[in-house]
Amino acid sequence: MDDRQAMERAVELARRSRPHPNPRVGCVILDQSGRVIGEGFHVAAGEPHAERNALAAARGHGTAATAIITLEPCTHTGRTPPCVQALLEAGIRRVVVGSVDPDSRVGGAGLDALAESGIEVALIGPDITELDPGYAHHRKHGRPRIVLKLAATLDGQTATATGESQWITGEASRRRVHEMRAEADALVVGVGTVIADNPRLTVRLDGYEGPQPRSVVIVGRRGLPDGHLLADPLVYGPNANGGAIAMRGDRGVDLHGVAYDLGDRGYLDVMVEGGAKLAASWWNAGLVDEVVLFLAGRIAGGVGRPMFDGVFSQLDSARRVEIASVDPIGDDLMVRGMVA
Repeated sequence: MDDRQAMERAVELARRSRPHPNPRVGCVILDQSGRVIGEGFHVAAGEPHAERNALAAARGHGTAATAIITLEPCTHTGRTPPCVQALLEAGIRRVVVGSVDPDSRVGGAGLDALAESGIEVALIGPDITELDPGYAHHRKHGRPRIVLKLAATLDGQTATATGESQWITGEASRRRVHEMRAEADALVVGVGTVIADNPRLTVRLDGYEGPQPRSVVIVGRRGLPDGHLLADPLVYGPNANGGAIAMRGDRGVDLHGVAYDLGDRGYLDVMVEGGAKLAASWWNAGLVDEVVLFLAGRIAGGVGRPMFDGVFSQLDSARRVEIASVDPIGDDLMVRGMVA
């Protein structure tokens, strides 16, 4: 197996893991002939990193010569000892890395330490922003990567004039939303959505056994109503009433404070769901990094409720979004846009 093939396998292993707030990392150990003798990935924060798991799997199967790792190995001691030390102790002579770690505690120190110890080092990709965009964003900006999800008719109506919205999009789109939830650490809704729909905000996919995202509710002064279905939600409001975390802004809740508090709690990937008011609040705060629109093959004729609650008065105020993909999902369209 060559380096590229081994890195593809390491990426597959990394995608199995959800160790947040740590990065997703996969590792493949090769012997001198290029034969795979060990594999591993970082399962959860506080547990052994990918390199140590792969080295443990390789014991007794040959002489470890090359380590293929999706992310630069660490040199610092946290909840687990440094991985550079483990590689050196195992007698690894060559390390192939996908990406430099954007964490300020690493940031090239791992590669330097290996090179200084006489280890051959190569950097071949993929970049961490492709494999684990939430981790990369968090380490760069100090807050989670925030995805705004919206569902609407082709003419941009999210509900009827009376508020009916279940279901605008089809079953395939709803299943894709649950797949997106499975990739998120936290889901954000407004208290209006809790009152109107009483959602569970859980991943409901056949056979899914992974972690459930944390529910986050933005409330007003009245707090969260009793009898909701949410399990152990984080609640943010302008005042610390009803168990809410106080995040007072000029016009209600300080969403910047919410975003950075979620980052401090270790949430790296956050998806905002909910109504037009909440969508407009996060968008106008400049906190949205990606938009995912599910557009149904229906036209309401402009008599329903728009995706964003607000007045669009100047064309220059509309921020540009780079369209990353447009895909058919059943009878609907899924549009992904990256916000500059």
